[in-house]
Amino acid sequence: GEGPHHIAFVVEGMKEKIMLLEGKGFPLQQKGEYTGGRYAYMDTFKELKVIVELLENDKDKGEDV
Repeated sequence: GEGPHHIAFVVEGMKEKIMLLEGKGFPLQQKGEYTGGRYAYMDTFKELKVIVELLENDKDKGEDV
């Protein structure tokens, strides 16, 4: 039905987060890179009724966190 398509979460450690979610039965649907980071869509629709998107942004070398 109508509603949100996906919800994005900013993460650190994209590979580990993908492996964690796949281990819980949520397969990787799509992934890619963009200038400054990467994204992954995880197929969580059956259980959550929404797709989970993971976003990982490259850290700015001058950033002080």
